[in-house]
Amino acid sequence: MDPELRKHFTTRISQLNSELQHSNGKLIFLVSQCSTLSKQLYQAVALKTNLSHELETARESIHQLQDQMTTLSSGYEGQLSAMSDHLCELRDKLAKTEEGFENPKKGRRKMK
Repeated sequence: MDPELRKHFTTRISQLNSELQHSNGKLIFLVSQCSTLSKQLYQAVALKTNLSHELETARESIHQLQDQMTTLSSGYEGQLSAMSDHLCELRDKLAKTEEGFENPKKGRRKMK
């Protein structure tokens, strides 16, 4: 075989081997990167699931607290209304009692 031809093919084979090694290095890097990204995606999905669960739990708690607040508020409003009515009745009774005390005094003054 011709030495020049042999040199040419040897050089070409060497270039191809170098390109193959470079491509293999890129492949290993890309596979590693894909693996890392896959793990990150899995973790992100798990985190999203956990956060969604926490959000739903928080929404339920808010709803329960709003229900409790509505119940307490209506209960206190009812009690306040009842106490106001009771105080009005007591004031009326007191006014009538005071009138009863005033009237006999007036009657006694007239008799004297």
